[in-house]
Amino acid sequence: KHSTIRESSGINAEYGETLPACNVGHSASHATDFISYSMAALKKLKLCGSASEYIVQSYSERFNDGSFERKIYLFHQLRTLLSRIVECLILVDRVLFLHDNGVKPDIFGLFDPVVSPRCYVLVAEKS
Repeated sequence: KHSTIRESSGINAEYGETLPACNVGHSASHATDFISYSMAALKKLKLCGSASEYIVQSYSERFNDGSFERKIYLFHQLRTLLSRIVECLILVDRVLFLHDNGVKPDIFGLFDPVVSPRCYVLVAEKS
């Protein structure tokens, strides 16, 4: 949740620069709230300045009304719902491509689809 807020909040505009691509990873896993998470992330990005805590606090107040959290929840629900359909469409597209190019494709299930929608393997044999 916290990283989604940071990415979508436009924090780049506050610093007047583009944030480098960086994975905060486990360095902020101890954080219990948005402010401590953000401060740890900014420290890792080497963007901590005197205005950092004020800026982070303003974002915390801006996104703490619950509506943003609900949007994130709905986004993840939609993503979960559509993930199987998207994976299936990708597999069908690949099977049709291989079939059209004279290759005999087969799809096998590797593990339970509940674990991941990427539970199939596509094996192709050139004829």
